[in-house]
Amino acid sequence: MNVLQLSPTPLVMSPELLSDALNRFTDFHSNTIVFNDYPGEKKRMFVKNAIVYDKNTEEIIVSLIEKADIINIHNFMTDKMVDLINKHSHRNAKFVYITHSPKNEGPLFFDIEKASDIDFDKKLVIGQYQPRQYQDFTIVPNITMFDQPLEISENEVPKVMFNPSHTKVGGRWNDKTSLKLNDTIQAMHKLELIELINITDVRPDILFEYRKQADITIDEIVTGAYHKVSLEGLCAGNITINNADFFSTAMLTQFAKTNTPPPFFHANENNIKDVILNIENIKDEKEKTLKYYKENLMPDHLISFYVDEYKDLV
Repeated sequence: MNVLQLSPTPLVMSPELLSDALNRFTDFHSNTIVFNDYPGEKKRMFVKNAIVYDKNTEEIIVSLIEKADIINIHNFMTDKMVDLINKHSHRNAKFVYITHSPKNEGPLFFDIEKASDIDFDKKLVIGQYQPRQYQDFTIVPNITMFDQPLEISENEVPKVMFNPSHTKVGGRWNDKTSLKLNDTIQAMHKLELIELINITDVRPDILFEYRKQADITIDEIVTGAYHKVSLEGLCAGNITINNADFFSTAMLTQFAKTNTPPPFFHANENNIKDVILNIENIKDEKEKTLKYYKENLMPDHLISFYVDEYKDLV
């Protein structure tokens, strides 16, 4: 069974990681096609095994579309995506739409699944904060494909990872930081209360190697959501700080093999300093975090939620 992931952008590798997990842990075969890479310094940073569309790759992309039994479209469609699908997908192909983004914030300013002339057989939504806006969609998990650390260590001064994917503010769900949070983290670093690992513009696999050497990962703490970086924090055996509300936390809990919520530390921009400084035993907390990830959120388990949806189509 051939599954093709079509994405307008790399989406921070989420479609590609889905393909990787399908190929590694299931009987499905999957490829990922990205129609527009990120510009500037991020070009090729979030593309590893995916095929990026251009004149030189169009022939192989057409071939993959022709052979696809399931075409999984991520987030929205470019004109080129629609054109190739309409011309080359076979008549028995099944179409799945999966959204990663909130409504009414870039890039989704209208209901793609309703505006498209493609009749989707399934509609999926990433199970973080998004399901509250897509209540008739089936919820599926984000997946991380990194190897866990072999052992847990503790640094004399806590090493903190805070690497927001962007610094724009003013949205509802797309915000990743705030001026007050940035000031607090920088002040703690200058006072040597923490050691801030300030690394930007590197590939995700390199960033994860830094994360495995850290003690604390900070996701965003301003919207009430959690993001893939929280999964990466758990995978790295880091104390993982976010401000995920009850609903967002429940979304991740439903994918775990236990009813116990993930061991997130919750903070906001007013108490983040106290939360960090009041962690009593960093090494013990890191071990609990890694244990939870290994027992509940490994990719061979999470991919089963997609397999169930794909099998239901055929």
